[in-house]
Amino acid sequence: MSFDDGPDQDKRLIEMFDKYGIKGTFHLNSGKFAAKSKTSLDLLKTVYAGHEVSAHSVSHPHLEFLPASKVSNEILDDRKQLEAVFGYPIHGMSYPFGTYNQMVLDMLPSLGIKYSRTVTMDTSFHLPKNLLVWNPTCHSGSGEYWAKKFIETKRDEMMLLFIWGHAWEFDNAATDAAKEKNWAVIDNICVLLAKETDIWPATAMEVADYITAAQDVVTKSPDGMLVNSSEITLWVKSKDKGVKLKPGQKLAIPK
Repeated sequence: MSFDDGPDQDKRLIEMFDKYGIKGTFHLNSGKFAAKSKTSLDLLKTVYAGHEVSAHSVSHPHLEFLPASKVSNEILDDRKQLEAVFGYPIHGMSYPFGTYNQMVLDMLPSLGIKYSRTVTMDTSFHLPKNLLVWNPTCHSGSGEYWAKKFIETKRDEMMLLFIWGHAWEFDNAATDAAKEKNWAVIDNICVLLAKETDIWPATAMEVADYITAAQDVVTKSPDGMLVNSSEITLWVKSKDKGVKLKPGQKLAIPK
C-alpha cells in the first residue's frame, strides 16, 4: 500500500492497516510540517510508527518543469526534514502528480533515492524492472477488484500487489454516508488480504531492498554457489520448495 500527501486522514488509514496487519508506505510533503510544533511532530512520529515514511518533495511541484537545482532542493530538503522528524534514513519517494522527465530520473540516485513510484497502472503483478519507475498495480478505487485477481492468480515466481492512492480521497465526498462508503472500500481490501496466509505485507522500501538483494545474488565460487551478500533473508526455489538463503550464506545452485 502506497499513499501520498498525508497527513490528516493517514491516522485513520494506519489504524485500519494495523488492525489487519497491512504495511503501508506514506509519501509526505515536509513543507506541510513547517508550522507544526515539536509536540505535533512527535505525535506524527507515533502515528506512522510501524510503517514507512517516504519522500514526496517539499512543496509538491511538477518536478519536470523545474531546473535541476530546484529539483535537488525539493527532494533533498524533503528527505532531510522527514529524517529529522522520523529518525531514520529516507531513500524512497513517489513523484508529485506522478510525473517526471529524464533529467529528474537521472538525478535520483545522486539524491539518495533508491525507488520512486509513479501513478501508471501495471496489472501484471510482476516485480518492477526499474525501481525508479515503479508502476503500481492500481489506484485504491479499483483495489478490491485487483486484490481479488491477485489472490486468484497462481504463479511459480514472486508476484506483487501494489495499491496507491490518497487517504484524503476517502473523505472527498458530499455526505458522511458517502465518505464512509469510500472508507469501506479500503477496509474490504484489507479484509481480503488479511485472510491470505502466503502474502508478505511489506513496505515499498522492504520490497525494493529484497529485489536489490535478490539481483545481487551471484555465483562467486568455482563450484557454483549462490551467495547472499545482503543483510536480509532471501528465498530461492529448490525442487519445487522454498529454501531460505540467510545473510552471508552460500547455497549450491538448485537443480
